Amino acid sequence: MPDKITFQHVTLTVKKLLVFNCLFLAFMSLFRVFFFLCYSGGENFSGLHRLLFESFFLGLRFDLSTVAYINILVTLTLLLLWAFGKTKHFLLWARFLAYYYWLTFCIVIFVLVLDFGYFSYFKDHINVMIYGFFEDDTAALIKTILQNHLFPAALAIVVFLFGLTFYVCRRFSRSLASAEVGASPAPIWVKTVFVVMLVCLNALAARGSLRMFPLSPIYSEISPNAFINKLSVNGVFAFGEAMKSHKENSVSELAYLKRMDPKKAFSEYLGKPESNLTENDLLTYLTHRTPKNKALEDLRPNVVVVVMESFGANLLRYDSKDFDLLGSLRQHFESDYVFHNFLPAGIITIHALETMILNVVQRPFNLSVTQTKFSYNSFPTDATLPYKKAGYKTIFVYGGSLRWRQLDNFLPRQGFDEMIGEGYLPATAEKNQWGVYDEYVYDEVLRQLNKDPGTPKFIMIMTTTNHPPYSVPSSYKPAALNIPEALRKVMTNDSALAMKRFVTYQYANDKLGSFITSVKNSGLGKKTIIAATGDHNFWDVFNYGDSDKFWRYCVPFYLYVPADIRPKNPDTTVFGSHVDIIPTLYNLSLSDAQYIAMGKDLFDKNLSSPTILNSEGVLASARGLTLHDNSSGSNSRFIWDAAAQGCLIPSQDSSAAQKDGSYYNSAMTVAEHIIKKSTEKAK
Repeated sequence: MPDKITFQHVTLTVKKLLVFNCLFLAFMSLFRVFFFLCYSGGENFSGLHRLLFESFFLGLRFDLSTVAYINILVTLTLLLLWAFGKTKHFLLWARFLAYYYWLTFCIVIFVLVLDFGYFSYFKDHINVMIYGFFEDDTAALIKTILQNHLFPAALAIVVFLFGLTFYVCRRFSRSLASAEVGASPAPIWVKTVFVVMLVCLNALAARGSLRMFPLSPIYSEISPNAFINKLSVNGVFAFGEAMKSHKENSVSELAYLKRMDPKKAFSEYLGKPESNLTENDLLTYLTHRTPKNKALEDLRPNVVVVVMESFGANLLRYDSKDFDLLGSLRQHFESDYVFHNFLPAGIITIHALETMILNVVQRPFNLSVTQTKFSYNSFPTDATLPYKKAGYKTIFVYGGSLRWRQLDNFLPRQGFDEMIGEGYLPATAEKNQWGVYDEYVYDEVLRQLNKDPGTPKFIMIMTTTNHPPYSVPSSYKPAALNIPEALRKVMTNDSALAMKRFVTYQYANDKLGSFITSVKNSGLGKKTIIAATGDHNFWDVFNYGDSDKFWRYCVPFYLYVPADIRPKNPDTTVFGSHVDIIPTLYNLSLSDAQYIAMGKDLFDKNLSSPTILNSEGVLASARGLTLHDNSSGSNSRFIWDAAAQGCLIPSQDSSAAQKDGSYYNSAMTVAEHIIKKSTEKAK
């Protein structure tokens, strides 16, 4: 063997590495087959065989990505050896490789077996609940596992696989060390192409996708069969998602909880003397009942709630027929109710969904429920409960994958009878990077509304189209979008991006308008309430000024109510937020129904300049706006500028700022109390 590592030496090593890694890939695929045979019993795959094949192929991509990540270090060290090392260094590297592969492959095997056992109990891959092993009575859990009659067999299999893997890795290492190769020269361009291809292919295999985002479990929703969707994901990816979720939600105790006990928080949030409250069941003070209404009892209207991706209100200030942002939604904005003084729950999509589904304000620091242990609980505040008690069918329709934010686990526990994601929609539906285009989502909702007409339905929708990278179906023809000069002055420099945003925003609004028109023009129009809002505003087009602190966040809230049950002379200038949507709908659609919620009925005549808030520390009312810093606890106060509608100017009113800050802390403590109480009752 030559003293210097040759190109032929490297190429032969790469060939051996490919064969060796393909053996482990084959093992992972066999493990998936075993998984399928063990857990697919009772499943009906009639007409789904093509999707089943796609799931196995997608699973191979997940496995390839796992193995490719392991090989990144191998690839880089091999190339460094080739550039700077000698044969003796290569022999040491080959010996190191045996232990490196054995350790990493054993970790993968252990996680796969752990995931297999986890699925047998939870009927799901490893998720954030696994951290409960360390947060609960760990010693008792270990005893329970050891006493399981399958544990000895599982342990024996793992030990055998560890031993077999060590044997194979050693044999592979020795084959690398004993390889005989020549030393014929190769052109520099051949070597260059080889290195570039090797690095790029390894990186591409690890990334797993040519799409906007790397391969992840969110892409596993490919069919209407939940088991097929779960089959493709391996335990390593599932464990990675669990670690990510746990890290994102690692704030265990918020500062304001140390300053305010629940009873005091409820007192301040509700505006009731603390002496009038009993601490045994504080939720009774958030319990309400809708008025008895014979018309609603007879009509039993459908209720459709549309949460639109990035449907911000700021851009609507520039809407006109020459800069047509509303499309077919315009006529409905003009004839129905629109609340413009409206705050989203937070700045990410899951904030909006959780707030409406749980009827609880969103807590700060991006704390969410769907990817924590709390997602496996049901809540007394669940939006679906009053509707289910009234005989409604509850449905959630999402244009993307239900694996996103683990909605597939969260939604059933919150009372949704049926969940429909992109894998459940027709294969012919056109897609963007985030899911199917909005028009196909609305087609499905119309189908659900027309199905079984004797059963009223509560349907919540989440759209995906109005999201970067901003695309619309090829068949869509945009209306006029002549950017007004006033808008150009506050736009960012990327005008091409802005125009793509405007077209996508128009498309999303136009398709919502077409959906509402279809409902109104059919028999559904007299018995269907439609509510629509944005999940959050957007920030990639505007340069927001100091006076735009409210415009930076606000979204519109649109509401169509059939004429026979339409409220008379409502005040749509009242301030509201996402937490108020479901309570408002309860009062519009249900007779004599009890519900528990932190929000208010926006049509309540007794509302007196309510204060609204979100997880970013924004509190707003007709009196002004306060910015509460969630980290320091400091508060900044602003009042409305009489000369510019919706704009703000600084205020020195420290007492109002302090009062709002205290109210904010009380609201968050109430929300935390509701979340934690549900966990205590679930034990």
